[in-house]
Amino acid sequence: MRHPRRGGRCLGPFATGERTLAHRLLHHLKAGMLLLADRGFPSFTLWEKAAATGADLLWRVSDSFRLPVVEVLPDGTCLSRLREQRTKRTIDVRVIEYTITRTDEHGSQTTELFCLITTLLDPQTAPAAELAELYARRWTSETIYRHIKIEQRGGRTATLRSNSPAMVEQELWAMLCVYQATRQLTTDTGHEHHLPPGHISFKNALNAARRTVGADFPPSPPGRQDP
Repeated sequence: MRHPRRGGRCLGPFATGERTLAHRLLHHLKAGMLLLADRGFPSFTLWEKAAATGADLLWRVSDSFRLPVVEVLPDGTCLSRLREQRTKRTIDVRVIEYTITRTDEHGSQTTELFCLITTLLDPQTAPAAELAELYARRWTSETIYRHIKIEQRGGRTATLRSNSPAMVEQELWAMLCVYQATRQLTTDTGHEHHLPPGHISFKNALNAARRTVGADFPPSPPGRQDP
């Protein structure tokens, strides 16, 4: 789950699931925030608790999620209800469905259906196209993880070096600090040369920073180049 506010974090043992950790982050939410989450998170209990904070929610749901159509709205989205099986309580949600077609390097196309549920029930104040575009930006976090795990760590699959929970957290924060510093470097360089920072390769910037400080880190692995 991507948390919308700095400082919100929760770590736990490998055996602790993401939903369990997500419950521990809810106290950071408040009105005026919009919380995005992938399809591994939705459940009646977690949705109810998250919505009770006053924050708005926009979560993807899996194909197996039951969403009966209560009312079709003018923009093609619909109102539905989440149902708690034991108590039969319900919560109103708005359902947004759309498909994305991707073309690979060989020209083959694949189509994927996305189904989102949200607390933003009014299509006038929260257009479906804007919410779909916003959800797509959630994948930025996945790109960040790839940069850290592949480029920054050199593609190594070994576990972290630290042997205690406190030191593991410190090591993770160190990785994030290096990532943030490299991103700041690309942003400053982009502004200096009037280029969009997103068009500057993270891999190349990281390698340039390593050469500058004389660090003896493993080079980034070969493969697909950043744009």
